[in-house]
Amino acid sequence: MKVLLQLPSVVQPVSMSIFMESQHPYSLWQADADVMALASSFNAAGFPTFFLSDALFSEDGPHVAIEDMRQLARRALRFADNVEHGRQQLAHQQLLRCSRQELAEIIINQPELRLHYDDELGRISPDATYESYRIQPLYGLLFPRDHFMNVGGQPVFGRLKRQDRAREVDVVKQVVAAHGHVPVELDQVLEGGDYLENEHVSVINTGFRTEAPVLEFLLASNLLKGEVVLAVQDIWRNPEQFHLDHYACLLRDALLIDATRADAADRSLVSVYRRMSSGWQLTGKDLTFRQAAQVAGIGLIPLDDEMMAAWCANAFSLGNHVWIDQNAPVRLLDQLAELDCHVHLIACAEHQKQFGGIHCATQLL
Repeated sequence: MKVLLQLPSVVQPVSMSIFMESQHPYSLWQADADVMALASSFNAAGFPTFFLSDALFSEDGPHVAIEDMRQLARRALRFADNVEHGRQQLAHQQLLRCSRQELAEIIINQPELRLHYDDELGRISPDATYESYRIQPLYGLLFPRDHFMNVGGQPVFGRLKRQDRAREVDVVKQVVAAHGHVPVELDQVLEGGDYLENEHVSVINTGFRTEAPVLEFLLASNLLKGEVVLAVQDIWRNPEQFHLDHYACLLRDALLIDATRADAADRSLVSVYRRMSSGWQLTGKDLTFRQAAQVAGIGLIPLDDEMMAAWCANAFSLGNHVWIDQNAPVRLLDQLAELDCHVHLIACAEHQKQFGGIHCATQLL
């Protein structure tokens, strides 16, 4: 199992990042540095890493086949309604002469050609149209968690809720396939931040960014490897907690959970399924997180406002290792130490300015 990451500067060119919200001055250089430090930490802990875009830009290691690159580039090209078909064909033919690097940049930047007719220009030039070029970068690739759920080692894809990020999914599918995996593809809305698992427990959130039939599919499949499933229904639908990993983190032996949700049945309802010889059996329904943790036999650590502000719910857990924000309060770190967790403190402030943290910035493959 490897950890999938992405350097922000590759998918968020400075010509885009310069427009980041003014109330959050954003450093693209620092965002890259944070990801490189995170990769170094994983590698030092014995978990190899790779960058999603490497399979597009380089043939060193697993890579997307050049013909598949051209197909992705063809779909990436956009044309305004007044661009004649012949002009569009010439652009598509040009792709046959593009290098891998050039194709990768087209795929990521999603360029669009626009023509602006000007009668005055026609009197002084053989061409009566000005041209402008618009890019719509696949900026969300810096959060590789979103595009699929890794269920027991199997990538499961669906559709993303946000339409401006839907174009990213086909690219990630090709990268996953280049690494030797055959994706499971569902027609439902499905986002990877709504799924957590360890060796024994899986937690699946539906009701906001992931649709309920995804849970039904997983329970009917042979993909779940543990003995217990916590099926969460997001009642609150808080736009600032649009994924499960914005308020919960599953450790090896415990669940970190936003304290405001731990006992609040009006915010989250949890059903517990346990694996039996005849299949999955419902052993608890419409429980709070605290009640569900008790039924599942795992500990629960409520996260107070200070811990939530430090993005502690978006920590990344693998075995007894936990990667958590460097601003995590000492009292939480002491609790993790009592659980025999090997804690890695990570800077992730630039990603947080885009509503994602350590868990959002990582995926397993």
